Amino acid sequence: MKYLILSSPRTGSTMLAAALNATGNAGRVKEYFHLRTLAERGDPELAKQSMLAYYADVVSANTSGNGVFGMKLHFNQFHHVFGGKRIGMGSGVSFLKSFDRHVLVYRRDKVLQAVSELIATKTDLWNTSDRKAAGRASVEFSDTDLPLLAQIMSRQMSEEYAWRSLLQDCAITAHEIAYEDLTAAPDAELSKLAVYLDIGDLGPLKASQDTVKLTDTTATAAIKQRFLAALGAG
Repeated sequence: MKYLILSSPRTGSTMLAAALNATGNAGRVKEYFHLRTLAERGDPELAKQSMLAYYADVVSANTSGNGVFGMKLHFNQFHHVFGGKRIGMGSGVSFLKSFDRHVLVYRRDKVLQAVSELIATKTDLWNTSDRKAAGRASVEFSDTDLPLLAQIMSRQMSEEYAWRSLLQDCAITAHEIAYEDLTAAPDAELSKLAVYLDIGDLGPLKASQDTVKLTDTTATAAIKQRFLAALGAG
């Protein structure tokens, strides 16, 4: 069985992957098409045959003993591999349809999603189990960051709705998980995910503390209000 987590940055996909990986029976979920990962492997996406060979190796090496393979994919990674002339969107559609289950993770609050990515980019702190690093999550924010924040939010929304459009075009019904629900009631959302995946020996899914949220919610709320005020919506 193969499943695919469709995501955009700062939507809780890392939390999902950590919970699934901890079971040992859900494959080894990672971003195998991350641009940095592909570069480390010699850019196999530059030619169709080398990309097919790379992906075959990934599946072989990261399928759990019960025959389950899972991976996480941001839309920009999908587009990098399949959107150009090298491989083509037709192959991308076939790739999506080759998975038995699809999970779409998203965030309702688009402004806070963008704020989260902006802070992560400024601090180079995406998630960590080191509680001492919590102080790094604080970052100076100025009005000059407002245009960048708008750009990030626009890109994130474009990626989410690109996934939604592609799923609709492919007639694929995905299991959806909102970041807000996942963080408010992780056990409940992970339990629903386990039922959807229907992996017999999966066992209970539990949120990993290694993906603890380190940003100050009061500070991010204040940045959100400054952004909305700049838009005339505050």
